[in-house]
Amino acid sequence: MSGVTNNRPTPEGGIVATNIRAEAIAVGPHATAIVNARSSRDDAQLLQAVLDLRYYIQSLHIDPQRHALLEGDLRRLERLAQKDAPDPEKVQGVLERFAEKLKKAGVVVKETAELIEPIKTITAVVGVALATLGL
Repeated sequence: MSGVTNNRPTPEGGIVATNIRAEAIAVGPHATAIVNARSSRDDAQLLQAVLDLRYYIQSLHIDPQRHALLEGDLRRLERLAQKDAPDPEKVQGVLERFAEKLKKAGVVVKETAELIEPIKTITAVVGVALATLGL
């Protein structure tokens, strides 16, 4: 923790601090603070998984309108993946819509390794439970 200013003890034995800058902070006698940091390897895996999905989607024989909708989801995923800390809820939402569109196109996602493997990678890197996608 850095940048702590105006420290002063309290009657209860604690410290009151203002102007704190920290990656994580824990409060309490047995508290633990954990920082999950993504590495450049995670970033590369995330972007590669989106590219793998795009490659597979291009090989599907589905109507152009449905293909365009799937491509829109992939663009959203790619933009999220390029952020320093992609919002897991937003990623989950895009993946849920993506999977639903594939189902409507007759694609069984959980039985298609070319789809499920990159989706597993995305969920693992971002911190989304795969089960929440309803595959």
